[in-house]
Amino acid sequence: MMHVGMNIADKTALFKEVNRVLRPGAKFGVYDVMRTGSGALSFPKPWATTAKTSLVAAPDDYERTLAATGLRVVAREDRRDLALAFFAEMRKRAR
Repeated sequence: MMHVGMNIADKTALFKEVNRVLRPGAKFGVYDVMRTGSGALSFPKPWATTAKTSLVAAPDDYERTLAATGLRVVAREDRRDLALAFFAEMRKRAR
């Protein structure tokens, strides 16, 4: 799942459905924008024009929801620094 969760309010229903359709033993990956700190986000963002339509959650929230819906987290990788460097480079090139 790539860049989907920040658009879906009911992540429990999302992951229940994922769990329902996965074959036993199948792997499922989540690559999403997630909240890593406190404070207000500035808008617009690529996925939302206002805070009302931004449904970003923290990685721990994802893990709890995944576990509660029967999915097991086997690995977690923080790609924050990679994303920040990528967007900094894009801004630099846009000048």
